[in-house]
Amino acid sequence: MGLSKKDHIKVKNKMKNMKNRISKRNISLALLALVVILAQAPTTLAASLNNDPQDPATLKVTNYTSNPDCNACWSTTANVNVGEIVSFRVYYHNTGPDTANNVKVRINTSVSSDGRTISASGNVSADNAGLSSGNVQVFLPSGSKAASLTHLATIWRPNQTIDGSSALPFGQNGTEVLSGSGLNIGNIASGWPAQGSVMIRFRVEGTKGTTDGPTVTTFSATGIDNTSARLRGEANPRGDSTRAWFEWGRSSSNLNRETSDQSMGSGNSGIEYSASISGLDRDTTYYFRAVARNSFGTVKGEIRSFDTSRDSAVDRPSVRILPATNITSFSALCRAEVNPNGSATNAFFEWGADPNNLLNRTGTVSIGSGDSFINLSSFLSGLNSNTTYYCRAVADNSAGRSISGVESFRTTGAVTPPSVITEIIRVVTEREAPAEEVIKLTLESDKSNVADNRITYIVTYENLTDRTLRDASIEVNLPDELDFDDASRSVSEIRGNTLVFQLGTIRAGERGEIEIDTTADNLEAGDVITTTATLRYIDTNNVRYIVAVEDISEITQEDLTGRGGLTATILDALRDFFTNPIFWILIILLLLYLVYRFLIARREPPMYPPTSGGPTVVTYPPQAPQAPQAPLYPPAPPRAPEGPPFG
Repeated sequence: MGLSKKDHIKVKNKMKNMKNRISKRNISLALLALVVILAQAPTTLAASLNNDPQDPATLKVTNYTSNPDCNACWSTTANVNVGEIVSFRVYYHNTGPDTANNVKVRINTSVSSDGRTISASGNVSADNAGLSSGNVQVFLPSGSKAASLTHLATIWRPNQTIDGSSALPFGQNGTEVLSGSGLNIGNIASGWPAQGSVMIRFRVEGTKGTTDGPTVTTFSATGIDNTSARLRGEANPRGDSTRAWFEWGRSSSNLNRETSDQSMGSGNSGIEYSASISGLDRDTTYYFRAVARNSFGTVKGEIRSFDTSRDSAVDRPSVRILPATNITSFSALCRAEVNPNGSATNAFFEWGADPNNLLNRTGTVSIGSGDSFINLSSFLSGLNSNTTYYCRAVADNSAGRSISGVESFRTTGAVTPPSVITEIIRVVTEREAPAEEVIKLTLESDKSNVADNRITYIVTYENLTDRTLRDASIEVNLPDELDFDDASRSVSEIRGNTLVFQLGTIRAGERGEIEIDTTADNLEAGDVITTTATLRYIDTNNVRYIVAVEDISEITQEDLTGRGGLTATILDALRDFFTNPIFWILIILLLLYLVYRFLIARREPPMYPPTSGGPTVVTYPPQAPQAPQAPLYPPAPPRAPEGPPFG
């Protein structure tokens, strides 16, 4: 049975009402989604943390025991021993235009399964700024094993302060920095004046391994008169808390008197100390030596003597050889330090290609008659390329001659770009190079930011032996095309384009990394940038060795543009468009509209069901008979035909 005209109108009205209800509900959902998106969309006036190119790394570390309150000692790696204090620094700087709200600082530490490495990750965030984070590593010497870290203190230094400590806000005690919620340091204003840092200090707990004791050197006595003298020496703690003093007496076999001991700290470099003695007898020879002690033992220096027989008593000069510098294919600069020990002193260098037969001699230089070390240097030229040379310093005064140890260096060869970017060149020694590989040194360049005129170099080193290497340093020679910006480790000296990093002692198994940021101007495709890194150290056989690496990088067009080809051009053109929040809001609205259309299409039945070969009859349940009603529309009067029907 078919639908009557009345029933057809009822069905049509029901479908229209249903469509209106669906449309209103989906429009409400779309508006709600739009409100949520707009609330979360980034704005152009937001805070931002640590996004300035001049900002240091968010997280850095230092050995606080060896370097207390040293503002130049922060790095991405540190070397500590059990019982020492390690300090982590989380840096913050609001680089956006808005105030950063509820800035929070966090740090998380972990100890490796072998106890030789401590890893730390730190971050700083705000309610209206993204997360800025960093990672550092702390290494322990061979034999020592860390078990845990004991939190000692949390120190806040806001508003560019570099010492002291400000009270933590909101009644916090500092342990909050170890939790997931973090230490809340409040709102931080925009700009450099509000930059600051949070230091977190821990004591390393665990088992300390055995190692070598301190090193100690006896220097000549000064200030000698009939009844008194000043004893001098130098001690290197080699990473463990050390005290030093002097033993002295009238016989070299019976040094039965001692001076008061002095603290040398727990660093990794030599510290000069002295002590005055009085009540001496006239016309008497006295003997003395420097002594140092730490938890690994007591070490005694060589015995020296002085004579109170005359007022002007003096000793031979003291001489220390230093690594050669400014090394080229044909020249080098020999260096040393000389202490006249109170008597007029002259000094010079002896040098040659055979360490046992140094036939060449530089000109003699007057050092004066003071009682402190004076720098001595001499420029050697006319050398052969790719050749190892040796030099030593000689000094004379009225008491006699002193000769230093022998220092080696190797001249360079002509620069030829290799088939690989980085080539490791091993040089060295005063004698044959060790058969084993002692030190691993690498130099890598990161050219990903050449388009922004920046090149980063990463120097890594690792002691592959079970021995302690001393007097270690790394020199990085930058080409003229690059200007030094910053480094992850404190630069000890800058000589022209050469950066000097003093490492001191490299313990067994110790490894470290130095990251160097440079600025490059006016680079062109095809330019070749050559950078070298040289590591010098003294092994346990008292021989100085040199290991050098070279990085030769060719600048390409892709480096200068950041990407290459048509794809790069398209991506660069669309980069800002795809990161615009308005673009993504439009995309989401379009998706919501398509979903809405899909739902309407699913829910709305056809006005006339489709036929399949014959007439379709829509039936409804039987209804009770109703009284006849007047027609809804009165019949229209007949009309005259207007034209021929369709045939």
